[in-house]
Order: sequence, then C-alpha cells, then structure tokens
Amino acid sequence: MLAMPSGFFGSRYSPPAVAFDGSTYLTRGGGLTGAVDTNKMILSFWFKMTGNNGLSSNILTADDGGVPPFSGAYRTSANLMRGVASGLTQMNYVITTATYTTTSNPGWHHFLSSVFTDGGANHSQFYVDGAQVVNTTAATTTIKHTCADWAIGTLVDTLGTDNYHGYLAQLYLNTTEFVDISNAANRAKFYNNGPVYFGSNGSLPTGTQPIIYSNNPAASFGTNLGTGGNFSVTAGSLTDVAGP
Repeated sequence: MLAMPSGFFGSRYSPPAVAFDGSTYLTRGGGLTGAVDTNKMILSFWFKMTGNNGLSSNILTADDGGVPPFSGAYRTSANLMRGVASGLTQMNYVITTATYTTTSNPGWHHFLSSVFTDGGANHSQFYVDGAQVVNTTAATTTIKHTCADWAIGTLVDTLGTDNYHGYLAQLYLNTTEFVDISNAANRAKFYNNGPVYFGSNGSLPTGTQPIIYSNNPAASFGTNLGTGGNFSVTAGSLTDVAGP
C-alpha cells in the first residue's frame, strides 16, 4: 500500500502553512534558475489575512529594473486581491471586487489565475475559492519571467516595503503553461472545495514541475520544490500554523 504524503487527514489533504508577521520576507537573491520569458503563467496559492488592513500587502513579486511587479500577486490598499503578469510595455492583471481583511472575508482562501497572452478571448482567468472572478481577453505581450530578483512577502525592488501580514500555503508558479481553468475538471486539479495534493514536486496539476513550488513547513519554506532554485529568509522569521 502506498504511504499517504504528510498533511493528509483521512481523505483530505492539508498543506503545510506558515505565518508572515508583517516584517518577515524571503528573497531569491537573483533570477529563477532556467526561467524564460513566455506568454503563459499559472499562479496558485492559499492565503489568510491576519493584519495590515488597508495597506498594500505583497505575496509574490518580481523585478527587473522596471515598474514592479512583473509577475506575482498582492493585496491592494483597497484590500482587493490582484494578480499580475506583465512585459516591458504591457500589463495583464486580474483583480477581485471582494475585499479580504481580518474581518472582511476572514479565514483561508484559494487564489488561482491562468493567463495566456496571445490576445485570445477567455485567456485571462481568475478564480477565488473555485468561483470565477474574471475571465477576459489577455493583452498580447511576452511576460517577463527572467527577472533579476524575486521575493515572497515583500515588494522586491524596495525590500521591506508593503510586506505581507498573513498566512500562506502551497505557493505555486508555472511560467511555461496555460490551463483553461474555466473547465471545472482542470480547476479541480488546483482546488476541489479545498486543498489538492500537487505531488512532491508540484507536477501533478499539469504533468510538469513548476518553477516555484513552496510547500514546506516554516523551517524549510524557502526550499523550492520547483525548478527555479531556493529562497532565503532575509528578514524576520516564519512560524508554522494550521493549514487550510
């Protein structure tokens, strides 16, 4: 009989989760190993806000000397969740209409976006907790994945600014594929009324290992199970919390 991976309770998977206290963040200290600029991106993670209501709060950011972030996600100062996939001249983004704070939609939520910037209809897709937020045409541009540096929990070009204050689990970034998540079966590979096991290296949803897959407890959260290389805790410290 195959052993169940750590985090399974009965038939339900619960990924490891960590707390960012508003001062803690991780940096890559360089570009992602093997990164190439493409016109595709899938971003998935679990979040729970625990502070900094009304302040910009960055979860994943990238910078290459331009106007950041090129790729990633953050909560705006209006408490809206926003995903970004941009090139040097154009930006694609998805944004919620609902707000997420310690009191407005508290608790764990799942963020999932899939973008294919070929100018085609229905190629900028965004779901929160399995519900469609936006599903539109994506502007034609090459997404800048070959950025000089990446950060988790802060704005990478001004480290220590607009830090994330919340819980984070199962951070996944795929920069080479697009999945039509308007299809319920595809969406269920990332979210199925709760967390889904992505495999030991994050390859189960698409069959390909993503470039970022942070799915470890606090002591090793910076160890990237994807292909892009590890992150380091640059400020503060992470703590383990109960996952989604």
